Amino acid sequence: NTKAYSKNKLSKENLQKKSADKKSSRIKTGLAKESKIDSQIFSQTENSNKEVDSESTLNSLEKSEAKEPLVENKIETAFDFVKKLKRKNLLPDDIKKGISAKKEKKVDSKGFRILKHQVPTLKYFTKDEMLELLKENILYTDEDIVVLNKPYNLVIHESSTSQELACLSRYLDDLAKLLDQNASSPKLYTVHRIDKETTGCLLLARNEVSAARLKSLFAQRKIVKTYWIVTSKVPDPMEGIIDIPISEGKIESKSRMVLHPKLPDEVRYVSHSKAGKQAITQYSVIAVSGNAALVEVKPETGIKHQIRVHFGFGLGCPILGDHKYSHLDKFVPQKLSSDLLQKLQVRQSKVRHIPLHIHAKHIFIPQYANERNLFVAAPLPRHMSENLRFLKFKKK
Repeated sequence: NTKAYSKNKLSKENLQKKSADKKSSRIKTGLAKESKIDSQIFSQTENSNKEVDSESTLNSLEKSEAKEPLVENKIETAFDFVKKLKRKNLLPDDIKKGISAKKEKKVDSKGFRILKHQVPTLKYFTKDEMLELLKENILYTDEDIVVLNKPYNLVIHESSTSQELACLSRYLDDLAKLLDQNASSPKLYTVHRIDKETTGCLLLARNEVSAARLKSLFAQRKIVKTYWIVTSKVPDPMEGIIDIPISEGKIESKSRMVLHPKLPDEVRYVSHSKAGKQAITQYSVIAVSGNAALVEVKPETGIKHQIRVHFGFGLGCPILGDHKYSHLDKFVPQKLSSDLLQKLQVRQSKVRHIPLHIHAKHIFIPQYANERNLFVAAPLPRHMSENLRFLKFKKK
C-alpha cells in the first residue's frame, strides 16, 4: 500500500509538472507570438515614419540624382566607412575616441542633439585604412582621370599647418598603385583643390598629359563645378551673381579672406594685405526652411574661400557651420536663429560643433572623351543629409 501510494503521489506530481510545463510552454509561445506581432507593428510603424519623413524632406530634390548615370548609389560616406571598420574591429581605441560610436550619446540630458561627432576624425587613420577609404569613395575612373568623393577633414596638400591633419598628397602614390597594379610607376596628380571641410567631387589626373590639359581647362574656366550649401538666413534675391573682389586680410592676428571693396570706417575692421582678385559666384536657391536655405552655387572663379566669403560677408547669409566667416569683426561660433536651433534640436552653446555644410555636388568637363562631355555627381555626406532631414526643406 505504501508503494502504491508513493507511485500515485509521483504520478500525480508528474502530471502536475507536465501540466505546468505545458502551461509555461503556452505562455512562452504566446509571448513569442506577441513579441513577433509587436516587432512587426514596430517595423511597420518605423517604415511608415521613414516614408513620411522622407516625403517631407529633400528626397523630392534628390530624384534627379537617380537619373545621373555616373552616381554610384551604394557608395559609402566617410562616416559610414568608419562605422564599418569599427564593426570589424579594425580601428584602435584612440581612433574610436575620435569618431562617433554606437555607445556615444546622440542627445544630452535635456534631449538636445550632440553634433560633435557627425564627421569622422581622419587624422587617426592608419595608411591602410585611409587608402581603403579613398578607394571606396572613387566616383569615376578611366585611363586619364579619377574623380573622388572627398571626405570631410581631408586636406589636399601638405603645409606647415597640416602636419597634424590627414593629407591626400601623402597617399597619392599608394592609391595610384592600388588602381593600376600592373604599371611600373603609376602616378596621380592634383589639378585643383577644395577646402578641408568641403566634401564632394575632387578631380585627379593619372598622367602628366591629362594633368596639364585639366589645369588648362580650369584656367580657361571651362570646367564647371556646382556646389550645394546650406545657409543661415535666406539669400535675397533668391538667385543672382555675386561679383565682389576678394583679398587676404587679418583679424585678431589671424589670416582670413575678406571682401576688397572699401567699407565705411565704422565697420571696416580688417586691413587688406594684398590687392583684391576678381571673384564671381552664381547662385540659385533650391529650397527654403524658415531662416535656412539650400542653395546651388557655381563659382566662375577659384579664389580661396570664395563661396564662404561671398555668402558670409557679401549676402550676410553665412554657410551653416562656418564659424570663420559668420562675423565681420571677430572669430566666434556662429549664432543661429531660434527656429534653426529648434529644427536642428541643438543648443546655441553647442552650435560650435556643427560641421560646415558645403558640398561639391557636380563636376562637368566639356569635350573630355572622344569629344563627349563628362558629368560626375557626388552623393551628399552624412552630416548634410541628416541635418537636411531635420530642417525639412520645401522647394521655393
